[in-house]
Amino acid sequence: MAKDDPDYYTYEMKKSLTGGFLKQAVAIRPSWISRTRRYAGATGLDIKKIYRFVDKGLIDRSVNGFNQKALDRDLSPAQKWILLALVLQNGVPEWIRTPELDEQAPELVIEEPEDEEATGIIGKTVGAATSAAKTAGDLVVKPVKSAADLVKGAPKAERGAPNPDSPFTKTDE
Repeated sequence: MAKDDPDYYTYEMKKSLTGGFLKQAVAIRPSWISRTRRYAGATGLDIKKIYRFVDKGLIDRSVNGFNQKALDRDLSPAQKWILLALVLQNGVPEWIRTPELDEQAPELVIEEPEDEEATGIIGKTVGAATSAAKTAGDLVVKPVKSAADLVKGAPKAERGAPNPDSPFTKTDE
């Protein structure tokens, strides 16, 4: 494997060993991560600048060493998302930490809506995925419960009241 062969990540940010062969994956080259980290260090770890740098294709014409076109095509939105996550996942660099400020949590002055429609695309996507997973889980669990009931007998509440017209119902007459 060459030095800059891409690594593959699932959409859930797990590193994939098979790339896009067995499942869908997002390709990220180690050189992109390295270049973005170098840029972050060169520009004072300004999160807005880092985002713009990645969004524009790993170029910032105002900074020497990063002012020339770096990629032969644009990054996909998923590549940008994962690249930013990978660059930021190593924690906060020592030299920008200020515990007395970092430990304060400003209040949100505009109340967040609690209804489902206000959650935006991410909330809707997560909600749909959760719903689909629950439905699939219910489909698997319900037949298993029914099979178990066949072996041990369903609880009385599920069996219902005895049918006096049935020839199988015992009567003490």
